[in-house]
Amino acid sequence: MVAHSAALMHGLPAAPCGMARRTPTLLMETCMPQPAIPRLARCPLAAAAALCLAALPLHGHTQTPAQAPKPGQSAARTYQLPAQPLVQSLAALATQAGLQLVADPARIGQRAAPALAPTADLPQALRTLLAGTGLQGRVQGQTLVITPAPAQAAAAASSAGDAQTLPAVTVQAAPETATGPVLGYAARRSATATKTDTPLVETPQSVSVIGAEEIEAKGMREVLDTLNYTPGVFTRMWGHDGRGYEYMMLRGFDDLEAQNFLDGIAQMGFLDIGAQTEVYGMERIEVLRGPASATFGRADVGGIVHRVSKRPTLDEPVREVQAQLGNYRHRQLAFDYGGKLGEQAAYRLVGLARQSRTQDRYPTGEWDTSKRQYFAPSLLWQPSAATRLTLLASVLRHDVSDDVGYMADGNGQPTQVREGDPRYSRIRQNSWSLGYELRHDFNAQWGLRQNFRHAKRDADKYHIRSSLQDDGRTLARTAVHGFGDLTQTSLDTYVEGRLQTGAVRHQLIAGLDFTQARATEYEKTGPAPDLDLYNPLYQPVTPPSVVDDIAGPNKVRALGLYAQNQMRLGEQWLLTLSGRHDTAKGEDASSSRGQRQSRTDRAFTGRAALTWLAPGGWAPYVSYGTSFLPAFGAYDAFDAKPTTGKQWELGVKYQPPGQSLLLAAAVYDLRKRNITVSNPITNRDEQVGAMRSRGLELEAKGRPLPALPGLHATAAYSYNDVKGLAGSTWRVEAGKAPIQVPKHMASLWLDYRLAEGRLRGLHLGLGARHVGRRWDDAANTRAQPGYTLVDASLRYDLGANWRLALNVNNLFNKKYFTSNAFDGWWRGEQRSATITATYRW
Repeated sequence: MVAHSAALMHGLPAAPCGMARRTPTLLMETCMPQPAIPRLARCPLAAAAALCLAALPLHGHTQTPAQAPKPGQSAARTYQLPAQPLVQSLAALATQAGLQLVADPARIGQRAAPALAPTADLPQALRTLLAGTGLQGRVQGQTLVITPAPAQAAAAASSAGDAQTLPAVTVQAAPETATGPVLGYAARRSATATKTDTPLVETPQSVSVIGAEEIEAKGMREVLDTLNYTPGVFTRMWGHDGRGYEYMMLRGFDDLEAQNFLDGIAQMGFLDIGAQTEVYGMERIEVLRGPASATFGRADVGGIVHRVSKRPTLDEPVREVQAQLGNYRHRQLAFDYGGKLGEQAAYRLVGLARQSRTQDRYPTGEWDTSKRQYFAPSLLWQPSAATRLTLLASVLRHDVSDDVGYMADGNGQPTQVREGDPRYSRIRQNSWSLGYELRHDFNAQWGLRQNFRHAKRDADKYHIRSSLQDDGRTLARTAVHGFGDLTQTSLDTYVEGRLQTGAVRHQLIAGLDFTQARATEYEKTGPAPDLDLYNPLYQPVTPPSVVDDIAGPNKVRALGLYAQNQMRLGEQWLLTLSGRHDTAKGEDASSSRGQRQSRTDRAFTGRAALTWLAPGGWAPYVSYGTSFLPAFGAYDAFDAKPTTGKQWELGVKYQPPGQSLLLAAAVYDLRKRNITVSNPITNRDEQVGAMRSRGLELEAKGRPLPALPGLHATAAYSYNDVKGLAGSTWRVEAGKAPIQVPKHMASLWLDYRLAEGRLRGLHLGLGARHVGRRWDDAANTRAQPGYTLVDASLRYDLGANWRLALNVNNLFNKKYFTSNAFDGWWRGEQRSATITATYRW
């Protein structure tokens, strides 16, 4: 079956009224007395105020704190808004002015606001929006206060009588950051492509961000689930796999470890020792498509998936507990708890325990089972505005059956038989990590950034290898016991600066990163009872006792020197230049080699990109980048050449002013040479000459209709034409498409929240995703048909703190196979349903 000889180097917007949220960007607090307002009348409006603010992106040319004008100095800003509900316009105006909005939502009511023509006069903008409403606005310090006009205020006071005083709503429009929560579905900022906190509309490469709000809405439990609605990404080409291996393709290329990044640092893997991610512990998942070597060094040309951990915050506390039940006896408990420790420190504790069956079982009736435990404590210390230190740690344990896929009979048809054994096939994986992120500003122009992580992972795997005999029914089997560990230490240090030369403003970074890793895996093999495909009787398997193969110690040391300059020419042109030199040295002392070998590879990679920030929120761009990935960590491919790649990309992004919406389109031409691939038949790695990938990607995320602020949507389409250019392997032949790569993919997700009426607080979600035909062989003679799956979500907010959710993936339980490669049948994800109860306070 599939061998895992991955290389060591490849390594709701605001909630309804009273519903506490964990996002620090919206702060609900008491601020000023109000006349009594019935609770049911106030709730929808308070929710609407927060909801509307969450929908509004920051200005496309977000300034750094050192550059930003003081709140209320409107001369440096231009205000322009479409016709929309008044509460939304006021929230948008406060956001654009960098102010807090203080208002009584009951006073605002359901009034509509006219369109606001471009103006730099904040008082005039307020008069335009509030004309005829009986309200007035004024700026007090850093606060925009909306109160009744004098006549209305007197009338309100006389009618209040002895009514009790209730708090108003304060909405603090804190800027989104590249590592913080995403409000709604449309992220505004990311650091994945540049290492700097950059607006997505100004990033000259395709980047998709899936935030924790979207993950919760869609009921996503694994990293691969979060990518199902992302263009250019195909997941689970090897079917359902409960082991946690995050198999995916980016623009037609896959490399299990070279695409895996966490908090700015690569997560290496070796053979069965792969890095895993617990989605509940992530704040956002970001997909960078195309070369990333100019930023991170060793990376695949198809792109990377960057996981960003949840972090402590000095803003509002985080308090959440969650219980979940589902089919396949799925049971899960989770918590997310954090808050301040004085005025300069904060903590956060994230944990999860899960136990379930998987969708797979043996013909004798035994089910695969899975257990997982996860704990991630973190600590923030911020002694001053210039210094910020975040400690991040995590522990993950995963215990699951190692048997995946179903055998084919002598005629190549699928059976219910699996080559493993229900009482033998098992893999237990443990991992822990400890690291920190340091940010220190020397002054308003220059600062130091440093990321460090030390991680260790181990795996203990019992599995069975088999081959079908000439009689077409007998599986000859071998018992295997593999175990080993991997240790990785990484340090990334760089300076970041801002300066101006003439009419050009520069944002610079320059630094170095160092990674050291060591991995060893031992393997024992022995006989296992044969298995009859037509009368499968699983007899006891005796674990082998003698080590007959040692992979490693395999050592890697890598050093990268890099620099980047993001240049702003006037207000509309951005030029990005990046360069990096990598030196990577590997040593291998595997027993199969007979002697220690070493190899050193060096390469220079770069990126050049030009972006035009056109009027109206449009941003066309063109970019060119190269990639570098040493192959000597690959098992049995130590002498292989480094994998290299290059890509041209032409794209456009659009972020309409005053809307939480991001549209993106890109065409690309990508070339990859010296490709190292794992052969599941020989359990060895081999290299193919070259491949080419051309395609088109379209993506839309956010609120598409300002008149329906409760509607969130994601839409994506991918056209990916991949061909072999030179060489031939089991995976691809020259002039042919590689196996398992769909040419067409599309998805659509709609989520609507009812804000009024008896059913206010009800969220309805429905989505569909389509994957096109995939070839099963390199000669392109056999293919799996395309499939379309439907997902659904129903969530309801109960009272102030509770939320109930029902999520169903593959709603109609469509049966399909993702692949029929190598005498195996790989089944797709069957219907899964979960009910989740979440309590926040």
